[in-house]
Amino acid sequence: MGLCISKQEGEQHNTLQKEGLLYDQDNFEQNIEQIRISDEEKISIQDFQFLQVLGRGGYGKVVLVNYKSQQKLYAMKIIRKDLISQMNSRLYMETERNILVMVKSPFIVNLHYAFQTKYKLYIVIDFMIGGELFYHLKRLGKMEESWAKFYCAELILAIEYLHSKNIIYRDLKPENVLLDSEGHIKITDFGLCKTDIKDGDFTTTICGTYDYMAPEIYLKKGHNQTADWYSLGVLLYVMLQGIPPFYSQNKRQMIRSRLERQIEFKTPISDVASDLIKQLLKNNPKDRLGSDGVNEIKSHPFFQDLDWDEVLHKRLPAPFKPKLLSDRDLRNFDDDFTKETIQDTPVQSMIQEDMYEQFTYQEPDMFVTMNQNFSLDK
Repeated sequence: MGLCISKQEGEQHNTLQKEGLLYDQDNFEQNIEQIRISDEEKISIQDFQFLQVLGRGGYGKVVLVNYKSQQKLYAMKIIRKDLISQMNSRLYMETERNILVMVKSPFIVNLHYAFQTKYKLYIVIDFMIGGELFYHLKRLGKMEESWAKFYCAELILAIEYLHSKNIIYRDLKPENVLLDSEGHIKITDFGLCKTDIKDGDFTTTICGTYDYMAPEIYLKKGHNQTADWYSLGVLLYVMLQGIPPFYSQNKRQMIRSRLERQIEFKTPISDVASDLIKQLLKNNPKDRLGSDGVNEIKSHPFFQDLDWDEVLHKRLPAPFKPKLLSDRDLRNFDDDFTKETIQDTPVQSMIQEDMYEQFTYQEPDMFVTMNQNFSLDK
């Protein structure tokens, strides 16, 4: 669970923790509003067939849906406005929507539609049938270095792209890394991002997930894009060792250990892998690999055999390709979610909230064409 706390706001600004959004195709809201995109087009909840619950996150429940007119599968994030108000998290929802509109990368989930009713927000993104990297890590325990190298390389390009847009991601963790049918990754969940951070700028908001958070964030010393490279180092450690470095259920003890102790490796890894991790996990961000630009990381010996142009165009075969029987095969998702009964939260129990201005979105045709062309690129 990520969190985002400004120095003034305090603990009340934890990201949404409350869930409870299940949907029944025969029991939708009686007064659903058609949210007009243009004079010719409309989009609403009635355009989608609800198929299966995929999971939950800090911002709500995710459901597999079929867009009826196209017979195309998407993942839909559904969030109750009253819960957003209770958790003072409207800013984070608006941040997520705005960043998804802004960014277009082969390693970032694509926003296709966004709309709302009086009570709920709906964000329609790519359906990543391979599930979360977290799910596969939990099953494997840890990975071979060749696997970790592949995922790290694609993640570096995703983060590099965000940084080029003056965005700090701030919530890199296995739960936010998704796999497609070919085994390539895309990152998701952008509510904790910070925008408009240019070279030399810093922000002091405590933001992220403690297991993956850079020291300068929880020490409130101000942070910039280099905080994402620290999180990448933690994630690489997790992929190769199975747990975060200095892991403890006592968060204070874990933080103290990170600041005071040397990194230890529970199982042997190569010298280049251990060096990369140590360079990324420097407590002083000025000493951290990547502080002088992403090329510092790309040129590290751990990646010496990679052609970064091949990585960018997804020409390298993924080390793991999900086994799938159909385009609706959900074996890569936790069955605690996929076996849930689909039912709707009664509207009568909710408080009508304000409309979110400029929330509605439909992906322009030019992006649809671009994504279709890219998907054919081998």
